[in-house]
Amino acid sequence: MVLSSEYLGGAVAPEGMVDFHFVRHGKTELNTDFVVEGGVKKWFAQGGGTDIGLNDVGKIQARMAGNVLRTLSPSQVFCSPKLRAIQTAVFANVACVGFHIDEDLDECHFGSLEGKLAPLELFEGNFGDGERKPDFSRRVAKALERTRSENTLLVAHGGVLRVIAALLGVELPREHLENGRVIHFQKLDSIWTVKLRQSPVILVSGANRGIGRAIAEELIAHGYRLSLGARDVGALEAAFGPQSEQLHYARFDAEDPDTMEAWVKAAIETFGRIDGLVNNAGLGAKITDNLMNGTRDELNRVMAVNCQAPWLLTQLCLPYLKKTGAGRIVNINSLSGLRVNKSTNFIYNASKHAQTALTDTTRYDSWESGVRVTAISPGWVATDMSRHSKINSEDMTQPKEIARITRSAIEMPNNASIARLAVNCEYEPLF
Repeated sequence: MVLSSEYLGGAVAPEGMVDFHFVRHGKTELNTDFVVEGGVKKWFAQGGGTDIGLNDVGKIQARMAGNVLRTLSPSQVFCSPKLRAIQTAVFANVACVGFHIDEDLDECHFGSLEGKLAPLELFEGNFGDGERKPDFSRRVAKALERTRSENTLLVAHGGVLRVIAALLGVELPREHLENGRVIHFQKLDSIWTVKLRQSPVILVSGANRGIGRAIAEELIAHGYRLSLGARDVGALEAAFGPQSEQLHYARFDAEDPDTMEAWVKAAIETFGRIDGLVNNAGLGAKITDNLMNGTRDELNRVMAVNCQAPWLLTQLCLPYLKKTGAGRIVNINSLSGLRVNKSTNFIYNASKHAQTALTDTTRYDSWESGVRVTAISPGWVATDMSRHSKINSEDMTQPKEIARITRSAIEMPNNASIARLAVNCEYEPLF
């Protein structure tokens, strides 16, 4: 709803403002839907007189905001003095020399109605015994003087955001007003515009255990939005909790192309975009298989999981990845896809060499569209697939290390792409 001239009370935006970003604090226990009392819709009044911290959802929202803010590297941050705003900055990991607590960014004070249910009139005009809305608006206008410096970030409240939008003549879509959102205010000629900036969406196959789970945990901790695929969706819920605005789950069977199509479709319906794909799900051939006793059925099955499934997911995701201009594909391969070393397991070696061909072909095909493709090829990793190794698990590469490398590959800029990484826990002359 557009704020009235009576609400603004003659407040105007200061001269000399330049582009800036704004983050509304993450959710607290008072950020709930309306309640109907006596036929009247009411909301909790969470103003300048209420000082509570973020709930679990709010912390997740702050981490997702932080994912975006890390790419912006603000030179100055001005933050409301309220705990919920400060915690948002902390969980977002906003780090810069110029961090300031700014009283002018505090939320409107609602007087005796603080922390209580109140009608819409409290938020739209001078209702109750709290701070007068014109005084609040002039205070926010004063805070906007901080945006005369380049690359400034404001961390504050929903009421502050609404006043800023009104002062700049910008109408905010409902989604822009939600908690934890990063809003870019940009001036084009003499007109202010707004753009919502959100964390990237990454698909990870085989995310319920082993390397895939470690990758998901790493990306969750750094604020990515994830669509996770596994044969058993219940295993994903057990590992990561219920689905949320950060997490989406889908059934993925590497031997069933229909599940892949359904997964990608559901991810788009959930998030509206795909920024990255991690082809992690893999299958090892039987330990006893060698050049002479492997079967065609086993060859077909291992090739379907290790090569065909990543190929089909790549086909399904590439149109969306190309739209971003900075899409990312990470294929979790193996050193067996780069060399044959004291192994006669033709089936597994062949499937991983085929995945190397997929990686290199995709990299060539999609380079001009800004998609960057990386193969991460580890040796022994401490997962169930390596339980037959003679190397102690603690001496093997750990899944969390592969996860960190995966995130690094995703975050490298277009002009510093890594084509492949060989990762080993033991010495090999070629690697």
